[in-house]
Amino acid sequence: MAMEIKACLVVALRSFFFLSPTACQSCPEYQKQALLQFKSSILAITTPSIFNSSDVSQLLQSWNSSSDCYGWVEVECNDSSNSTSRVVITGLYLDALFTHLSPQPRVESSMLAPIFHIRSLEELSISDNNIQGEIPGVGFANLSNLVLLYMEGNNLSGPIPPHLFHLPLLRDIYLRDNSLSGQLPADIGNLTSLQRLSSQNNSLTREIPSWLFNFKGLRDLRLGGNHLIWNNSVSVEIAPNPSLFGLSLKSYGLVAEVPKWISTLTSLYFLDLNKNQLQGAFPQWFLEMRLLQVLILSDNELTGSLPPNLFSRLDNLQVPTTIPIETIFLGFAGNKLSGGFPPFNFTNLSKLQHLELQDNNLTGMINERSILSSQENQLSPKLRDLIVNWKKSKQGISTDKLNMYTFLDLSNHQLFGQIPASLGALKALKLLNISCNKLSGKILDQQWLGLRKRTWSPRYRNQPRLPYYVG
Repeated sequence: MAMEIKACLVVALRSFFFLSPTACQSCPEYQKQALLQFKSSILAITTPSIFNSSDVSQLLQSWNSSSDCYGWVEVECNDSSNSTSRVVITGLYLDALFTHLSPQPRVESSMLAPIFHIRSLEELSISDNNIQGEIPGVGFANLSNLVLLYMEGNNLSGPIPPHLFHLPLLRDIYLRDNSLSGQLPADIGNLTSLQRLSSQNNSLTREIPSWLFNFKGLRDLRLGGNHLIWNNSVSVEIAPNPSLFGLSLKSYGLVAEVPKWISTLTSLYFLDLNKNQLQGAFPQWFLEMRLLQVLILSDNELTGSLPPNLFSRLDNLQVPTTIPIETIFLGFAGNKLSGGFPPFNFTNLSKLQHLELQDNNLTGMINERSILSSQENQLSPKLRDLIVNWKKSKQGISTDKLNMYTFLDLSNHQLFGQIPASLGALKALKLLNISCNKLSGKILDQQWLGLRKRTWSPRYRNQPRLPYYVG
């Protein structure tokens, strides 16, 4: 009896700290067997020596017949809504199982079949697993409780099955970076709970339905990087959507000026209009969108000069003339912009991390001294992570502060000779790119040991997803 009380106490503590199910309960046996069958299919496509030395082995080590699945790694269980006597599996987080395997095994989409028996699933994340083949629509039709679905970064092909858009509770769908083809199913309109749809960087075709932009409750729409066709005549049909905060129209075939209806999306914080044929001057109304954090206008045909006060700080103006102070990413590369480079006021750029200006006709220079000065005076504590793609430069790199450089890109120059060992002493360096040069020599462990330690990163399991994804 004492042992039973102690066991219940341990599980109760686990429930308190980790939000696990009620103490001394177990998930259904059929759900446990479904996951064990899925594990067996993974074992079948990897050799024992490779499997045992990989992250997936450590991940699935807890998946065994002698333990209950509510304690398994990357498995979330909660109380069953149909019964008070047991718990059920509600979440599976199986991203990047084979990241450190080379070559990665071929994972057929049919291997997901056991998962479709777990009808209580609310969240399923299987991104970056080299899953190939078509999305098993019939299988997904069983998951009527599904709310979140992440299948990014695989090699899925074929059309998006309409079955996905008949799941009544589905809220977030992430299908980006696959090889999906065909058109967007009209069945999307069935998803009354849809908030986020991400299917960029696939091979989707046909015209984009204009009603999608008026979808009630839709907060994030990423369809760029496909072969979708935009009908400019439908712009007048698009009404302001106060709930939309993310929009990607990359590679949409947009022509003429930047669509004015975008200015009505006052809640936008992410906007990607990259790789279109947009013309005309930089729209001043962008500066009135004060929540905008990411603006990508690269690889278009914009002309004229940038607003003179774009990077300044002018207070008490009824009409804003500067970028929002919350801005993180600005992309103007690959246009036909001309004129002088607007002066910087780095106190207004404290959150800016990435600025693309290359491949334009801008004149002038970015003053490195002002960057160093602003850092030394701690006016901009996050400015160390700022990446500015400007023009090819022959200027030296300051060694006054070795803890300053976080990202260092020396690629595509004409550098030659030995790789300097001093680069390994840059204390804050997280990423170094010296590709496409004529450098020679060896990278010695004792010189680069610190960098090797800093650039190593653990698996990204159970980490919150970024609010935006540029690409």
